[in-house]
Amino acid sequence: MKNKIRPIAWITGAGSGIGLALAREYARRGWDLALISRRIEPLQDLAEELRLRFPEQRFLIRVIDLMDTHQQRTDMEELVRETGIPNLFLANAGFGHSMDPRRPMWENTYRTVMTNLTGTLAGIEFCKELWIRERLSGHLAIIGSVAGARGLPGSAAYSCSKAAREFYCESVRAPLALCGIRVTLIFPGFVRTPMISRRSFRPWLLEPEEAARRIAMAIEQERARYVFPFPMRLIFPILRHMPDFLSGLAKGRQIPSVAKKFLHQQLPEINKPAGGVRPIIAAASKPTTA
Repeated sequence: MKNKIRPIAWITGAGSGIGLALAREYARRGWDLALISRRIEPLQDLAEELRLRFPEQRFLIRVIDLMDTHQQRTDMEELVRETGIPNLFLANAGFGHSMDPRRPMWENTYRTVMTNLTGTLAGIEFCKELWIRERLSGHLAIIGSVAGARGLPGSAAYSCSKAAREFYCESVRAPLALCGIRVTLIFPGFVRTPMISRRSFRPWLLEPEEAARRIAMAIEQERARYVFPFPMRLIFPILRHMPDFLSGLAKGRQIPSVAKKFLHQQLPEINKPAGGVRPIIAAASKPTTA
């Protein structure tokens, strides 16, 4: 079953953004690929492009909805029969929208957590079990986010899901190493993708092709953790250990001007009343009395 000629990578979220760039990068490096997404059209276009550029390699496409974990497992079992056992599972698929917590957000919260966490872990578990059962080595590479370092305003579900999968992967890394399975956590900064393009706050913005090149390098070097670009490497631990008072959202403290600017950029509607609730910035800026 194992490919004896070229290594095989399965890439989720391969239809756009970082996933698409990673597919092109690994095709350029000579890998056979299984391109996974929830939409067929971008996968067909990408596979056609890669087959023309690299006719000696194999590029299979598979539509998998990460929100349906039972069907996902069936689809992955079929994918093994088509591609052989992968050498690399690159968990890139993600979903997220800025959400105002003063408004109903359960539908987006559910989709975000099911896609970014539950569906991703289902794929990781499938590949992990496969490698252990077949007594093969493998590599899990998980695309995280700096948003997982701390709960960010407007990104409650997204930050939660990214932080949870980070902790999961850190927990399994050492035991899986005993089985020859490597785990690499990737934390990109801002990359020009459809998700990031909706935001106005995008410091040190990278193109997807540059991000894919750096990610592939980190995976090749078998790094346990890789945060990029360099300024984000400095900011990541600062975010994680930043005192709560700097957010200004607790106990009605005054919000610093930089925090106000950030909230306006992430949630343009945040100063408009929602269902009789006072604007959050105005409310938090005024001291409350017990």
